[in-house]
Amino acid sequence: MVRPILMLALNATLPLAFPAIAAELEPAERTMLTMRIAEQVFTSYGETHDQLPDLGAKAVGASRVLEALGDEYATEGRRYLTAVDGWKNPLRFVVTHDHVIIISFGADGRADVEYESVDSPEFVAHFEQGVLRGGPERDIILAGGRFIQRPRLPTSPAKQTMAEIRSIGTAIESYAVDNNVYPTTGGLVVVEAIAADLEPIYIRTLPRMDGWNHPYLFSGDTKHYVIVSPGADGVLEQDYLDLGVPKATLAVGRTATSSPDADIVFADGEFVRFPEAADRP
Repeated sequence: MVRPILMLALNATLPLAFPAIAAELEPAERTMLTMRIAEQVFTSYGETHDQLPDLGAKAVGASRVLEALGDEYATEGRRYLTAVDGWKNPLRFVVTHDHVIIISFGADGRADVEYESVDSPEFVAHFEQGVLRGGPERDIILAGGRFIQRPRLPTSPAKQTMAEIRSIGTAIESYAVDNNVYPTTGGLVVVEAIAADLEPIYIRTLPRMDGWNHPYLFSGDTKHYVIVSPGADGVLEQDYLDLGVPKATLAVGRTATSSPDADIVFADGEFVRFPEAADRP
């Protein structure tokens, strides 16, 4: 008999199993959702048994995992752990007493690295950079409740740009907390100019190019700063030199624009000019 907590965890995701809904998802998205559902089996088992079975540091198939989980998890466990990824390939699992790693080999069905021992220095070094993103052929890896390697899902250039500008802004604000001033430049420069101030302490890798492959621009004095993308056309609408009153000179409050060529502007911790379609990065 499956324990009630497992049923509650899985029933919340049962709609995802319906073909009509799953068919609407891209293979990578379907894979990530399938992995999240499978993760719930291990979460429930760990809560009711205080630890997971130890299958060693090697990646194994679902049948080996089901054998270790036992009969009480056989019915629902088989349903979710034997589910294939978005490219119809089986998932792989690394299970020890205190963690579980779920792996999809991606669109090409081939492993990026050897999973003979996920505790090996080579495997650990593979993920020291944080969350890795790549094409659909890359492995998708869910470990410790988060994706440490995942596909770069399709997104619009505007949304990508706003998300990256926000990450730059977060790094700059963190820098200011430690140094009591913002990075200072003699005017509007490419963001590469402040990379040495921010990497790797405040951001591991500073985004350099926007979604249209134009350089991000930055201007800062001790009290104010502005980050700018010139938009799809790569042409700035103004010079952004007066940083003393950035919100008055750059825009009246938050201004959305329907033009893809419009500048995207982030000043003193918030977007003041942005495309309407990418308002929520």
